[in-house]
Amino acid sequence: MLYNLRLFHSKYLLPGNILLYTISIILAVGLKYHYNQSDTDTLLWILKPTASLVTIITGLVFYEDNLGYINIDEGIIIAPACGGVNFFIIVFLMTFANYVHMFPTMKMKVAWLLFSSGVASLLTIIVNAIRIIISAYLFKLPFDSLWITKEKAHLAEGVLVYLTCLYLFYFFINNWIFRIGLSNGNRAVSVGFSPILWYFTITILVPFVRGIYHGHYPFALEYYCLVLSLGIIIYMTLRLMQFHGERKPGESQNSNCR
Repeated sequence: MLYNLRLFHSKYLLPGNILLYTISIILAVGLKYHYNQSDTDTLLWILKPTASLVTIITGLVFYEDNLGYINIDEGIIIAPACGGVNFFIIVFLMTFANYVHMFPTMKMKVAWLLFSSGVASLLTIIVNAIRIIISAYLFKLPFDSLWITKEKAHLAEGVLVYLTCLYLFYFFINNWIFRIGLSNGNRAVSVGFSPILWYFTITILVPFVRGIYHGHYPFALEYYCLVLSLGIIIYMTLRLMQFHGERKPGESQNSNCR
């Protein structure tokens, strides 16, 4: 127990790591504030490449407007709220905070901070484009039920796409860290809590605390329940897939058969 505490201190609580953790949190909070105060013009860095990628994949042409990037024929609007900034923050914090302590030098840690920012930008543009394309076709379906509205379907699709892609990226980065020898143990195939915890923190906990601070009542309980439910379903599905993948052939057979 004492050894584990010393190991935790030596890896995570080094002054250099604490400094970089602080910088990453300040950057994330600053970006979140910038996002909450921004309009289309100030979010062009994420909206424009997203719209361009959707155009490349689908051939749909978007025009810049005060509301965002608009395709009139299909009625698609890539608004600031659809920019994927929350996903960028989640990917950035997860990538940086999960692995920075594994790098031996300060120069490598700073490089990892820059890498985390860059890969978060790239992944956000790709995943958000995928989400928008799926959403465009989803909105063409008839929604006559009181339980399944277009808004609920749009939210559910976003959670499924974002969290699934977040886990796929988590598996990829874990595998890469494991292969270059920075990680001990078989982390490459582990379905960890990290992605879902980061996702819930940014999409549920932060808005909840912000709502309390600003006195916004009542809270969007339906939103929280839907995000929590879908997140848990995705996590449990991946855990079951991992469990069945790790089972050895014939393991389910009765070993006591004579």
